[in-house]
Amino acid sequence: MNRVDVRVDPRIELLSVVQMFTSWKDVVIVKRDYEYKKEVLEWFRSYENHRVVELCECLRDLECACMLTGFMVHVTEPPELKFAERLDLNTIYTFTWFICSKLGRWFNKYFGKSETIKLYGINRNRYAFLPGLKARAEEELILLGELMAKRVLNEFIEYLRDFVYKSNFMEFFNMHKGFYESIVEKSKLRYTVPKMIGYLEDFFKKYEEDASIILCPLYSSFGFGHKLDNKVFVFVGSRRIDNDFPIFEGVEDLILDELSRGRIVSILCEKYFDEIMEYSHLFERLGDYVKSTHGSWIQALNVHLATAIEALIKYHYMHASKEEIASYLDWRNRMGFIFIEDFYKLLNEYAENKDEYSSFEEFFPKIIKLLKNLAESI
Repeated sequence: MNRVDVRVDPRIELLSVVQMFTSWKDVVIVKRDYEYKKEVLEWFRSYENHRVVELCECLRDLECACMLTGFMVHVTEPPELKFAERLDLNTIYTFTWFICSKLGRWFNKYFGKSETIKLYGINRNRYAFLPGLKARAEEELILLGELMAKRVLNEFIEYLRDFVYKSNFMEFFNMHKGFYESIVEKSKLRYTVPKMIGYLEDFFKKYEEDASIILCPLYSSFGFGHKLDNKVFVFVGSRRIDNDFPIFEGVEDLILDELSRGRIVSILCEKYFDEIMEYSHLFERLGDYVKSTHGSWIQALNVHLATAIEALIKYHYMHASKEEIASYLDWRNRMGFIFIEDFYKLLNEYAENKDEYSSFEEFFPKIIKLLKNLAESI
């Protein structure tokens, strides 16, 4: 069984403390002023004008709540905050896309009609996660955006490290370790997540990823994932506050979805990227919500597949009824995931006949064939 780690992470607590003093608070921070949140405000309020708060506010313009949180797992824990891992392509190019999208608007406004500027397509193999430019930006613009992204990330960590020392963040965090451990124990996720990974191991016939479930007592009721090497990080906000205590019940569906995505990302990006991108025009058929929140064809496809697999796990392993699954798929379809029922039907064939396949990867060409059929029908 793969290792499952459930904890409150000091890196994410540090980030969420800084976010509380920016407009991020309207997006990610829990609204209710319960005791722990009040203690955070009291301890750190005198540092609300620190440079890292200002820079974090600037990063709010990137309009992607999960990106900055996911970035934090690339550094060691405070107070050192050193880069422990080379930034993965997804993180770098997500930052790059947001920076370039702003540069691109400026570029188009002032130089869009210039015949002296040659525009040409993006190398998709290198810039797999750049949905917004749509092959209309210069290569130099991309390189500039990438350079700026790396510089911004390094500057952010530098000032975050200074914030840790000046605010005595580690003293505050250590004072609340008992509170953090109580959160983990009452969530019962140390017992339920290994079961979910067992379901995924059986479904995929191979599940190499470790799971790190990060409970975020300052975050509101939502969650997201970030894959780094062979580990999937799932960041989870509390579902409600009871008697000044954050409750993390009912987050298993979210965790299952993110763990499914973590496995699919490896398959999509490593083996079938070129074939998948041949049908990237299907992205324009998806609902506005899907396009605005997931940004690119490969990410939206990933969510389609993970959602279908989540539904199949619930039906085949967790004994959900057909009516519950149908209602869930209908809800996702109305959100704009218009191909979800097609993927569910296809993947159900795999689930019911998986003994005929050595692995899920062996079945994956049928998914490519489905994409072809969808493209031809449209």
